[in-house]
Amino acid sequence: MSRITRVPVALGELAPEQPKGQQLYALLEELLVSLPEGSAIPSERALAERYGVARMTVRNQIEELARAGRVTRVIGKGTFVAKPRVPIAPGLPSFSNEIAALGMSPGVAQAEVTTLVVDDSSPDQVQIWRDHPIMCLRRVRTADEIPMSIEQTYLSLDRFPGLETAPFKQISIRDFLQDEYGCHVVRAERRFTVARLEGADARQLRVSDGSAAFLSEVTTFDEADNVIEIGTALIRADRFEIRMSVDTRD
Repeated sequence: MSRITRVPVALGELAPEQPKGQQLYALLEELLVSLPEGSAIPSERALAERYGVARMTVRNQIEELARAGRVTRVIGKGTFVAKPRVPIAPGLPSFSNEIAALGMSPGVAQAEVTTLVVDDSSPDQVQIWRDHPIMCLRRVRTADEIPMSIEQTYLSLDRFPGLETAPFKQISIRDFLQDEYGCHVVRAERRFTVARLEGADARQLRVSDGSAAFLSEVTTFDEADNVIEIGTALIRADRFEIRMSVDTRD
């Protein structure tokens, strides 16, 4: 059974001439930065009494922090500092790099390989390999042994003969293709939509049925603009966030 971490907290003051809700949100953000993951923050009642505001005002700000992924609310226990979300940035997708950048250890909990010849029953996205053999790799990816995403990757066995025997729990697909087949990924097309995790997917990621997820669809290409891999990933929305930088300067 996990222990709740409670630490002494230092709270600032509210300025009387500014909106209390906005100030309270800013103070709570400062508080979260100073506390370790999993620490309990003061209760709604304690914060309302401390600052002389309505509990609803406190609740609204905490709910905003929860929507932003900064805190986790547990019924009957309280509100806790959430673990940081992994940023998904534009560019060539790399789960291992994204996880390692946060000082966490990327891994593979499960790896299943199937081979098939593409026909009418195959997914639409692999019909470019119609009547040809392909490999489907399904992996549960982890960070510090916590399940984070379910990846499903399709590759041509005409182009990569023998690939289905590779040790996929220990290797990076992209590095393996480069080292063993001389195949370099130079660009990718990536699309995000929202999804719900249900059934086996939810169980493999250790979340409740109906939990939110990002659905990432990726196609990678080589120097000649030939398709290398086609893949999808169901990514836990409670542990990842999408970030992008926009510069309007010419």
